[in-house]
Amino acid sequence: MTLDRAPLGHRLVLQDAVGVGTTRRLAALGLRRGVEVTLLQRTCGGGRIAMVGGTRLALGPGVLKHIQVAVAS
Repeated sequence: MTLDRAPLGHRLVLQDAVGVGTTRRLAALGLRRGVEVTLLQRTCGGGRIAMVGGTRLALGPGVLKHIQVAVAS
């Protein structure tokens, strides 16, 4: 599933990010394949606040569509 469709409050594992530019930018923010992500809340513009390794990140709706995640076991 993509991050824009993922449920809030669940541990998720980043699987892939579509687009070379997107992948590089996300890696610079600490979002790499295999990293655990938890979505904390929705923003009014359709984005999400995510917790990644103790850091909160605001991600816009355009970026969320390009990030593939799976629910962590």
